Amino acid sequence: MARTNTWSFPHPILSSELDDVDSTFRVAQAQRTARTTTVEVEFDLELDDEDMLGLLEDGLARLQFVARSGAAFGYLSSEPRLISHVGRSRRYLATLPQDRLRGLVQVEVLIVAARPIPGYRLTRQSAVFGDASFDVRAGDILGIAYRTKFDALKDYDPLDPPLDACFRIEKHETVRRGLELAFDDPDQIVIRLAPAAFEAFQLQEGRPEVQIGAVMLPALMGALDTIRNADGEFDDLPWFQAVTALVRKAGVEDQPPLVQAQTILDDPAGRLLTRLAELEDED
Repeated sequence: MARTNTWSFPHPILSSELDDVDSTFRVAQAQRTARTTTVEVEFDLELDDEDMLGLLEDGLARLQFVARSGAAFGYLSSEPRLISHVGRSRRYLATLPQDRLRGLVQVEVLIVAARPIPGYRLTRQSAVFGDASFDVRAGDILGIAYRTKFDALKDYDPLDPPLDACFRIEKHETVRRGLELAFDDPDQIVIRLAPAAFEAFQLQEGRPEVQIGAVMLPALMGALDTIRNADGEFDDLPWFQAVTALVRKAGVEDQPPLVQAQTILDDPAGRLLTRLAELEDED
């Protein structure tokens, strides 16, 4: 038996939670990242309904990423940005402001009408709707692809920021050896790796001790040394505030950058050497 009108919509809703439409509309490979000022969500979108694809391409409908949080009145929304498109596979990035998210956050990926759509009807709508058509208003929900919840405070606390919220690692063609740091992004310090080093770094994805010891330790030392000699230049930037919060939490404000970095990263050299010894034993 079809599960229709669960959310009291008079028209069919494209959703894996309903039987209104015999089409696929879902999110896969969702990945959430807490930054210093934002929460980023990347996701693949699977949509095979030709009518809905046509509405999106014609601008009659649009994707919307929605978050409801106790820190925000009503809800927060953003229009996901397409970052890759291969065949029918599309990957999107949605961004929400970090300071507006507190406690339990419910997020949804929706299709909404961008403007009124008279005579709205989907070819593959359930027999429950027959051949009926509907007058859809701008803002009406047409599809629900994804619903989930997360605790924003577990992901990010401005007084206890995760280190990866302070840095971003990029492949850079001009870097020949080692790494370089760039401080022109207000939200994050950019670690620039030579192409070969970047590929090698990605291959160590399942070995965080190697990544931290080989890249994050020298990068954090360089950042701390820059902060020490900046004379207030970066004081108002989010990444500066996040890194200095880490230093305060570790209680190493009066220590040199080497000691600060090793304390914050919890003996990265020792953990790297231990991990390499374990890998050698496995061979």
